Amino acid sequence: MLEVVVRQAWQRSEGKCECTQLDHNHSYIRCNKPLVQDRQDKPLPGGWKPRHRIGDDRDIITACEIFCWECYQKIT
Repeated sequence: MLEVVVRQAWQRSEGKCECTQLDHNHSYIRCNKPLVQDRQDKPLPGGWKPRHRIGDDRDIITACEIFCWECYQKIT
């Protein structure tokens, strides 16, 4: 089930980082860094990680966010 949720979240993100953490100093409210679909879980340019919000139901799309590798590292 989680694979489906991550795939749906990727589509929703349009291949861009969805991070909105204010302390990450994005140029805009959302990071929007372009990502490469086949670089999931890879610390490479365009690499990204799905992030499941703590306390949310892990198998629904709204509980999953797509973060670029840099933003993900800052929150973990």
